[in-house]
Amino acid sequence: MPQPSDVARQVVKTVADYENSSLNDLPPLEDKIDSETYHQIASFESELTEPLTFEYLFYDITVLPEGEVIVTP
Repeated sequence: MPQPSDVARQVVKTVADYENSSLNDLPPLEDKIDSETYHQIASFESELTEPLTFEYLFYDITVLPEGEVIVTP
């Protein structure tokens, strides 16, 4: 399985901020989303060409091609 990219870490960090939690308090992203979506995020730098939307811990997450992470509670 690919290693998490900076974008994957940013997704978890942003949700942790919403949850008032530390990164270590949240489950790993790869355990909570399907493997294809995780692969797209983990290999973000070379493969993401359009927005990617998924759910993580009841939040709607959108990752834009330029790397911006949008979290909607």
